Amino acid sequence: MKITEDDICIQFGAGDEAVPGWPNFDVPPRFRLQRLPLIGMFFNDTCVFDSDVLDGDTVKGLPLAPYTLKGLFASHVLGHFSYDGTLTALKNSHEMLKPAGCFRLIAPNLKFLWMNITQEQVAM
Repeated sequence: MKITEDDICIQFGAGDEAVPGWPNFDVPPRFRLQRLPLIGMFFNDTCVFDSDVLDGDTVKGLPLAPYTLKGLFASHVLGHFSYDGTLTALKNSHEMLKPAGCFRLIAPNLKFLWMNITQEQVAM
């Protein structure tokens, strides 16, 4: 399937799992260090970013026009932002989506994790 301007979907917080055929964005310091000549080879031991991942910060705003995306995907990335950063990233995400666009967000179930951790500690 060919992706047209009418069907643009992106991922932010791609890390080392870029979605093929989509623009994928990430911004951690390790990402930038891996791309530096000579220095980059010292940062390729664990998480290696796909060469197709673009440098882009959702909190500061991605280089995309408002209301242009059909879809937006983010998996386990909002937990890395501050509270204010999370609100800004969500606001920016909403502004990038077309009307009736889809935002698929995957986040950990903190209530489930908290309940399991506290139950394990009580059992000890």
